[in-house]
Amino acid sequence: MTSTAKSITILAGSSAALCTSYVKTAGKFEAHGLIRVNNDMCCELTWFIVHIRNSDGVHFLKLAELSPANSRLAATVAYVDASGVGIGIWFPAEFIGYQCSLPLEAPKDVIFFFEALAVCSVIHLSCNFTKTSRLIIYTDNSNTFDIFNSLRALPPYNHILISR
Repeated sequence: MTSTAKSITILAGSSAALCTSYVKTAGKFEAHGLIRVNNDMCCELTWFIVHIRNSDGVHFLKLAELSPANSRLAATVAYVDASGVGIGIWFPAEFIGYQCSLPLEAPKDVIFFFEALAVCSVIHLSCNFTKTSRLIIYTDNSNTFDIFNSLRALPPYNHILISR
């Protein structure tokens, strides 16, 4: 890993910006060797630059137990799930739910993609009506939890993490 990659990696959430770069440099040992830059790398690094430019500085986080029962820390709650036939999203406090069928040509062995897409959809949908800055998403898929918790995914799933 180059020193630039190490510098970018320490910034919160930047693993998503280097996903394709990590794949392209895996197994390379020449310190200043050249690699071909592709569209995915450009997209990820552009996403990163936009987020850094829009950043309002460094934030230190205070650990707090976030749950719907903790009224001091109001949060929007959503439940998501995906199956072999569709995606479901439910915002109980908003009295609203969403569902959609999977595309007919969708591979049947990639439920993880649709679980992650459901969580991404909740993040985007919650911006339309949430009155809080906190969002609790319940999912039954530990891989989905892991990619959003670490902001690190394999290249086919990285576009979900850096969606706008």
